[in-house]
Amino acid sequence: MGIFDFLKKKNKGIDENKFLSNQFQNEICALALWKLKENNSNPYIAIKELKKVGLSDEQIDYVLEKTKKIIEPEQTFNIQNTDFGISDDLLDKIIKKEISELEIRNYFDKLFSFATYQAQNGKQKNALELYQKCLLINPNADEVYSNLSILNYEMNDFEKSLENINKAIEIKPLEIIYYKNKAVTCEHLELHEEEKKCYEKIIEIDSNNLEATFSLSQINVQNNEFEIALKNLNKVIDLTDGSDELFGPQLSKIGVLYELGLVKEAEDLYQKMTSLFPQEIIIHHIIPNLNFHKNKIDDAKAFFDIQYEKTKNAVVLKAKADFFFDKDKTVAISSYDEYLKINPSDIQARQNRATLHSEANSDYDVNLEIEQILAIDPNNVNALFNKARILVSQKSYDEALKITEKIYSTDNTNMNYVGFILELLELYKSEKEVENYIEKLKDNNPNESYNIEYRKGLYYKSKKLYDKAIQVFNSQNKIHEFAWNYYQVAIIKNLQGKTSESIDHLKKAFQLDPNIKEDAKTYEELENLHNDSQFLEITK
Repeated sequence: MGIFDFLKKKNKGIDENKFLSNQFQNEICALALWKLKENNSNPYIAIKELKKVGLSDEQIDYVLEKTKKIIEPEQTFNIQNTDFGISDDLLDKIIKKEISELEIRNYFDKLFSFATYQAQNGKQKNALELYQKCLLINPNADEVYSNLSILNYEMNDFEKSLENINKAIEIKPLEIIYYKNKAVTCEHLELHEEEKKCYEKIIEIDSNNLEATFSLSQINVQNNEFEIALKNLNKVIDLTDGSDELFGPQLSKIGVLYELGLVKEAEDLYQKMTSLFPQEIIIHHIIPNLNFHKNKIDDAKAFFDIQYEKTKNAVVLKAKADFFFDKDKTVAISSYDEYLKINPSDIQARQNRATLHSEANSDYDVNLEIEQILAIDPNNVNALFNKARILVSQKSYDEALKITEKIYSTDNTNMNYVGFILELLELYKSEKEVENYIEKLKDNNPNESYNIEYRKGLYYKSKKLYDKAIQVFNSQNKIHEFAWNYYQVAIIKNLQGKTSESIDHLKKAFQLDPNIKEDAKTYEELENLHNDSQFLEITK
């Protein structure tokens, strides 16, 4: 597409310090909860909104997991102490309508609620079976087809997802959320004309639907329908009240105006946007991005230089550095150098410059950059974590452990820190000392005991203490079935040469989480199975 790559640029996510701050977490989780509840727990609309904010995939997973812990108690409370069993005889009576309509409706509601609960807690197979029973009771239950579509999507069965959402639409053709869901599925399948029809239908139902009109404008751009795109963007802008909501449509409009050859109008709007949002780096990327994708690289560089000469605004230098971060390391580094002379306390710019120097294998002293960041912000998580890694490479293990423990104390839900601590301890502590440390972690953080125990299994696996690792993963599954427990046991069984048992455990892992198939296809410790007929069959 090219023109709107600024909306799909390499997403490193929100700066970790900002992302992990209490204020931002409260705001972003509130947004996720709102979108989940507004759309019947449909995660795709929430994910789409979180991507618009600029979160990386990892940050989105973190937020959704956090919101899940808020939603789950509500769901558990609503369905606890309810009997969801339904015998074949009773189901037969329901289908034959041998009991009252009220009783049938009650059984349907219970099954539907439990199916949804199972789906949202990783029990896809159970959910599928329960939804099918719901359809036996009421073959015209559009909400069942909608939820099946979502479940199919999660299981990477996109064709089936499309089939089920079409059935929901056939039953209830004026339900906007169904067209939103279908559009997401069509986008994944690259059925852009069908995706376009979905947004057109939403607008037919609700002529002032901003989200659909804006999405339609983006498809217009993909199809090089710039005049129609401009018309749709103007409609969104006319209907939008707050300046914050205008941000995305106005950015898009700058690009469309530029593509239509209305350069002055594009630059006027660019100037207006930089006045309204002086700290938003991305605004400065739009016109250079268009030039870059037309191979007018010198024009892209010149744009930043001209704007800086006009304004002497340091933000333009940072925008130039960020823009060329993954395009031209030399230009990016020199731009960060210039910017940091003016604003030496910008931690993110320092981190980016250090990353570029590391990737370029230059003689630059990255340690010095880290120390300068810590002088500005002694609690900077990224800098502390990088310092810990450097200390490990220098075999200063105790000092590295103290730093990592400090980081973990600020965020004891981040299991990456636990994993790093265990890898560090493995380098210089005995097995017994590591085990005692794990127990201390669990005592100090009982809410994360399950996740910490999983890391203990990984520790045993890395030490080739396979029987102990298997015992941990099996015990975990007795508490709560988790696909990755089965997956780790499958890997260990394969390493032990027990192919049949490995395949059995892989099947269980894939049933709980079909996404693991993609990992299995490339995982080194399963490489010997990659041409095995059974493995090929179960990873289809």
